[in-house]
Amino acid sequence: MVKTVDSQIAEIEKDKTLYAEKKITELSDWIEILPDRKVTYKGNITMKEYLLSLKAAIEADPIKFADTEIQKLEQRKTVLTPIEEPIEELIKLKRK
Repeated sequence: MVKTVDSQIAEIEKDKTLYAEKKITELSDWIEILPDRKVTYKGNITMKEYLLSLKAAIEADPIKFADTEIQKLEQRKTVLTPIEEPIEELIKLKRK
């Protein structure tokens, strides 16, 4: 099922801590799967290192993480709304 931006925002706002916990669990699952690799270029990090740092940031401040996700979704909604409205009108016309 595809979630709309509004439903995603509502899900996060319903319980920000629970949303952050779900994301931490998801990251933990991926971290376990990823192999330990060495960095090939100086200054780069591996995907596993990135996910570990992201997980640590979420654990440090889950509410801030949830608020940031809401802001990203609201920005996406602002960008998508002018595009989606004409498409929805075309779909309505086609169904007639």
